[in-house]
Amino acid sequence: MLYMESNSSNSGGFSATVTFDVSADPDLAAVEIQNRVKLAESRLPAEVIQNGISVEKQAPSQLMTICLTSSDPKFDEIYLSNFATINVLDLLRRIPGVGRVSNIGSRYYAMQIWAMPDKLANFGLTVQDLQNALKTRTVSPPPVSWDSSR
Repeated sequence: MLYMESNSSNSGGFSATVTFDVSADPDLAAVEIQNRVKLAESRLPAEVIQNGISVEKQAPSQLMTICLTSSDPKFDEIYLSNFATINVLDLLRRIPGVGRVSNIGSRYYAMQIWAMPDKLANFGLTVQDLQNALKTRTVSPPPVSWDSSR
């Protein structure tokens, strides 16, 4: 390892870039990093483990940028970003030789829930009950199959 750089965001995201010497075997370096991540997992919050930690090999240069656009106003940038995340990114990741694919400037659908504790109490529920119910129901979208014959 030559050096390490890390970045974190206000939303709780974190990334670390570890740079190795050019002569280092990328597969061996990835295994070494994966082993170190496993050692650190016991000290991380359960939410981090639940969302997942990924270790990726990548070259320092970007090969290609693809832009999705639509002339139809109903396909706004949130829709197109979601479409790319569900239908395009995994397809590109499966191409042999592709190291990393990312959705730059990605937008996500979100929901904000306002709880009224007095109404929850009428049902014999607490805010914690609501949070637990949401955690059990909140899952990643199912993988979408891509039919290349279309």
